Amino acid sequence: MAINDFFKVKDQGFVQLAAFDTERPDLAEYFPEFRTALASAEVSAHLTKAHELIDTLKEGPTQEALDHLYQATWILKRALLGQALEQADVPSSVFVISEGGMQIKLNPGFKVGDSVAILIIHTPELRSSLIQGQVVKAGTDALEIEFVQLTPRTRQNLAARLLKIQAAQRKQD
Repeated sequence: MAINDFFKVKDQGFVQLAAFDTERPDLAEYFPEFRTALASAEVSAHLTKAHELIDTLKEGPTQEALDHLYQATWILKRALLGQALEQADVPSSVFVISEGGMQIKLNPGFKVGDSVAILIIHTPELRSSLIQGQVVKAGTDALEIEFVQLTPRTRQNLAARLLKIQAAQRKQD
């Protein structure tokens, strides 16, 4: 489904694109300068599962300890992403995004039909999304990318972000 088939919002963050090769399906491989921060994201994914289990525990020291561990991991991940962004000197971008894809004023040489690995670091939270996509429109300075594979977790996080942005925009109106 194309980006226009979904609710979309204007967002801001850091976007990196790389040519995707089916022989290298691990999206994190395409962004070596963010390797440490993305590894911390995998740890965070496991802690997210642990955090979901926290709600099933009775109030007490175990729940409190797990909650602190979860929060500490998110703080570490944000610090690592911030450090990687500074070192890679990645400029912030404004883009339109939906659950189906994104439009961005950036084209490092891709053409229609190209498969791409996408790293989006959303600001100000510095939460990352790794997504496989396909270029459906390409101009000299802009791309429209359809998301090809979203993990359920990435889709859920993206949908939550879209709703958060929409709520903030409604407050401004």
